[in-house]
Parts: sequence; structure tokens; C-alpha cells
Amino acid sequence: MLKNRNSIVLVTLLALLAAIPMTMAKDSYVFAVSRTMFVAGTEIKAGTYDVKYEVNNAEATVMFYAHGKVIVKVQGKVEESKKPAENNSLAIGKDASGREAIKALLFRDKTTTIIFE
Repeated sequence: MLKNRNSIVLVTLLALLAAIPMTMAKDSYVFAVSRTMFVAGTEIKAGTYDVKYEVNNAEATVMFYAHGKVIVKVQGKVEESKKPAENNSLAIGKDASGREAIKALLFRDKTTTIIFE
């Protein structure tokens, strides 16, 4: 009886582990924000975020997720480069108000760059 119960638990755990990759987003990229700053006029706190984006023509909707919840959702412009980025990268600069801001996102192995005003 105990052997059957252990087998059922093991099979259940293996099934759950196998399902994890299927539930993760295909185009999710991890970015670390080292300190509070702004992105497209919206404050974003220091932390590690899963970033997903949706492109519509030359515009992109970018969502920063933490613990499965959208923390920041902003709009940006899409630009294509000739060469893919080597890493996920944040381009930091100043916004129109002089605040430290994320000016662009570059995605590892992608030619897509998202620019923020």
C-alpha cells in the first residue's frame, strides 16, 4: 500500500514538473533593474522582472512582471538592428524631466530594440 502511494506521488510530481515549461511564456526575458527609475514616464522599482512585449506595427506594449503579476505596462517604439543583442540589456539615460530612466530594451539573440521616450 505504501509503495503504491509513493508511486502515485512520484508520478504526480513528475507530471507537474513536465508541465512547468509549457506554462512559461515563449517570449519572456529577464531584466534586473538595479535602482528605482522611470520607464516611459512610469516609475519602476529596483528588482528582477520578466519582461514580455507585444508588437503592433512600429509600436510595442511592454509588460514588466514580478511574481506573475504585471507591475508596469508601458508603450514604446520598435526598432530593428542589423545584429542581434548579445545579452538582455537596459539602456539608461535621462527622461525629459531629467530623471534617470530606461531609454531602451535590447533582447538577447533578437534584433528587436524597444525605445522609450
